[in-house]
Amino acid sequence: MWQGMQHDFRDDKGQPCTAHVAIAVGPTAVCYAAANGALRCAGSIYQTAFGPSFVDVEGIGDVDQILMSYASGICVRTRQNEVYCMGDPNNNGQFGNGTKDPSSTFTAWGPISDVQAIATGTWDQICGMTGAGLVLCSGYNFDILPKSVGNNAVSLWVSTFGEAKINDGLKFRAANSRTDCTITSNGLECFEVILGPPSDVVDGTFIEYLGEPGMPLDIQRYCFLESAGHVVCRNRDMSVPMPVLGQPYSPFNEQPILALAGNFYSNSLCVVHADGSIACMGRNDQGQLGLPPIDYVEKPSMVQPPGSVDTRCE
Repeated sequence: MWQGMQHDFRDDKGQPCTAHVAIAVGPTAVCYAAANGALRCAGSIYQTAFGPSFVDVEGIGDVDQILMSYASGICVRTRQNEVYCMGDPNNNGQFGNGTKDPSSTFTAWGPISDVQAIATGTWDQICGMTGAGLVLCSGYNFDILPKSVGNNAVSLWVSTFGEAKINDGLKFRAANSRTDCTITSNGLECFEVILGPPSDVVDGTFIEYLGEPGMPLDIQRYCFLESAGHVVCRNRDMSVPMPVLGQPYSPFNEQPILALAGNFYSNSLCVVHADGSIACMGRNDQGQLGLPPIDYVEKPSMVQPPGSVDTRCE
């Protein structure tokens, strides 16, 4: 599984199946792939304000994967295996469009039309893997156009140093926006801390909770998704108790959860439930959670109704 998307699930009979669930959280926006494939966003990205409700983003469709930056940028991969980026930063040419300029509209990531998955480490680079196993990267230490960095790839992730890690059998996937956190057979591994049941964590993230009501400043939190559909969070400083329940703490507990979305540079957290609804909590000062702007949404709130995300298995 890759950053910004979940594909691997099991059906009601326990058999492996494929779905297309894509959601990403940024500091100023939350975006997801709707049931009809449209990209829907709330909040703002660069010069585009979507408002305090989720709206369709023009010019992009059939979305299958979403990466959000630490600032105000987004890259998406479509089901046609094409990649498009918009916003900022593009200061290292990470958009792969031949410039280092920000873009107020979606621009193609290089002349590449067979990208099976995209990855990033700290957003300084964007890397992609083609169906033939070719790995290309753009941005810092690479080029302003996608540059070949390896072949015969079946998996790919990007370290925080911008290294394209090809065919690393020890890493199942990396957390969004900053890959100090990865999912391995041991669980969620972040900054030399291992969390979650071994071989039972399917996604995870490290998020900054600055100024959360009732919490000390600079409290940082790990959150991970277990295969049974439960999200568990705990503090980086294990001596600080979590609110209400102590630690660990499960903020989303209404029903099985299929996908978890967080961002190292954001203090918002969203999940996709099995019925295709979306619930979020955290910072909402720009309406990025699809609710009228307030500083902070303290409890998980449904922001998109059932059926918003296509959860059907193929």
